[in-house]
Amino acid sequence: MKNKTKKIIAVLVVAVALTALIPVLSACNPTYENTDLEYRIEENGEVTIIGYTDSTLRNTIVIPDEIEGKPVTKVADFGVVNAETLKSITVGKNVREIGSWAFTNNQGLKEFLVAEGNEWFVSVDGVLYTKDMKKLVAFPPLKGVELNAKKERLNPDEPVIYTVPEGVETIGSKAFYKCGYVEGVIFPSTLVTIEEKAFHRCGMLKNVTLPEGLKTIAKDAFAYCQSGDFNTIVIPASVETIGEYAFYNSTSLKTIIMYKTEAQREALEEAGTWGKKWYPTDNGRKIKDINYIYAG
Repeated sequence: MKNKTKKIIAVLVVAVALTALIPVLSACNPTYENTDLEYRIEENGEVTIIGYTDSTLRNTIVIPDEIEGKPVTKVADFGVVNAETLKSITVGKNVREIGSWAFTNNQGLKEFLVAEGNEWFVSVDGVLYTKDMKKLVAFPPLKGVELNAKKERLNPDEPVIYTVPEGVETIGSKAFYKCGYVEGVIFPSTLVTIEEKAFHRCGMLKNVTLPEGLKTIAKDAFAYCQSGDFNTIVIPASVETIGEYAFYNSTSLKTIIMYKTEAQREALEEAGTWGKKWYPTDNGRKIKDINYIYAG
């Protein structure tokens, strides 16, 4: 009995010790000055931004050029996310890599800025692009929208319709993630790829025109686009690949016009080139009254 009691006490002591260590372990990542930015110094001497402790008071954040005299070259996935009050994010001049989840779900964000001298990224009217203007990296969710203190829209009669510049070839992964006020996107003739979750949960997105020349619509690209006006999509003849669940739970999307024959569509699905349940579904279930129109 004594041995059993000792074992129980020992387990309790270890548990208490581990509990005491939790705040210490969680504080291992240093925070840069007064920015609430957590960072990690890599083996190559460069710095990666890995987290953001939102004070709920800050409206702007600047990814610094250097920390501890070392260049800040990367913003990791989830580096600056879920920040309710941020209106502006500035990318430092040494940042050359930004994770696809790096800036998601900052619902108050109105603009991205890029420090002078950055060779990899550029801001065009508040939208973040790669320097060569071939990829749209991130769109601020509140661009073109004015809200009052109750978060009610002050300019509802001014639809947010964004024209992507000619020359852009890729809409990046999560680029418009949860941009709930975007009603329309006008794509350039140069567009080749729409990456994973590019328009995920764009709840007000209406019908879009995909350009001839587009080759890839990636997984979940238009998932949860549930506006009642998002009811028709035209798949150009140039589209070669459609990822799994590309239109998942876009329940109003009832008309699909594709410039292919039914036999071509079936062959693409059988080969897996058009992935599992790429078509609109209702939480993964087939929608019975989808109208497929074959124009091929």
